[in-house]
Amino acid sequence: MVRFVAVFLGLVVVVFVGCANAKGNASLAEMFNPPKDLFVDLYNGPVVIEKDKVVSFDLNHKYPGRHQVGLYLSKMTSEHYSDGNPGKTKFRIDLRFTEDNEVILRKELGAEITPFIGKESNGVILMVYKVPEDLPLKKSLHVTAKIVEADDEFNSEFGEAKLFIKKMSDL
Repeated sequence: MVRFVAVFLGLVVVVFVGCANAKGNASLAEMFNPPKDLFVDLYNGPVVIEKDKVVSFDLNHKYPGRHQVGLYLSKMTSEHYSDGNPGKTKFRIDLRFTEDNEVILRKELGAEITPFIGKESNGVILMVYKVPEDLPLKKSLHVTAKIVEADDEFNSEFGEAKLFIKKMSDL
């Protein structure tokens, strides 16, 4: 029995190390003791979801792996989208990531949203991307989010919105 447990634990360690190294995301030490700023928002600022409004900012991806773009919503509660299914909206956001004035990633966001209820805030995820597969690591990028189409019902139901970009778990 002891031998079985030792072999099993050894396999678990090999799997963790293999997954971390295969993804290139974290060392084994970082998996158990992640950096304090790993999941801190790279950007968090107000956005007015009205046609032709623009938010523009610079960011730098410090860590590889999955990242999310979303909206923190001041009036969202657990009753919204309680079935766990993605919601549909009318608003559209043209999101562009540029490096040296060259567009390296462009997406239209808003058609489908994935709601979340968090410890400190609630909101919706608009997209997920990977670093360095979709966007470069440790390079200065300029981000522009332009509201292409508004949704008055969404605004009145969910209130003030804050656009955010942050690293998410790779598990």
